[in-house]
Amino acid sequence: RARGLAEKLAVPELTLCWQILLKGLAETRMAPAPAQAAEMVLVRLAHAAALPSPAELARRLEGGEGAPAAPAPAPGVRAAGAAPKAAPKAAPRSFAEAAQLFADRREAVLHDHLVNDVHLVGFEPGRIELRAEPGAPPDLAARVARRLESWTGERWTVALSDREGEATLKAQDETRAATDAEAAARDPLVGRILEAFPGATIDRVRRGGADRTAGAEGA
Repeated sequence: RARGLAEKLAVPELTLCWQILLKGLAETRMAPAPAQAAEMVLVRLAHAAALPSPAELARRLEGGEGAPAAPAPAPGVRAAGAAPKAAPKAAPRSFAEAAQLFADRREAVLHDHLVNDVHLVGFEPGRIELRAEPGAPPDLAARVARRLESWTGERWTVALSDREGEATLKAQDETRAATDAEAAARDPLVGRILEAFPGATIDRVRRGGADRTAGAEGA
């Protein structure tokens, strides 16, 4: 797999990647926060992948085309300073979407309870059945139903149950994160990056469409 990658990249591109890694290694060793410095190295590599090759850039300049415009932000990435997107008006199609709606509407307390203190027993449009942990407030179901009705314009029923239900959203997220980190660690390219930064570990995996980017954290 590594041989196939090397065959696809030209020598100038490989040289640029190597220079970025060497410079990043020196910066990471001197940085007060090595994890953040290592992440910036990965960001530079990702940005360099969207730039034209030195030969192509020279050809454009000679032809009077000028320097290429900065690459457009990836889907789901909001430019700094841009206004946040409006919360969706459509009714949520899953419990995870319902919980996210509370985050979008800046209902931080209720969102925290939905993520940490309840187990989904059943979900269908207009009805949610939950098992609540002792940390959940007694009026949580009523408050959630009122907010959903107000935001979607539809009637919602939120009922409490004694059945076990699913793991909390937080527990599910932690399980996915651990699975992604294990998969990323088996990737040859990630393995070489970890070798270049002794003591680094995979902190988290950011998803963007089908792509995954591993964040490195100093040991």
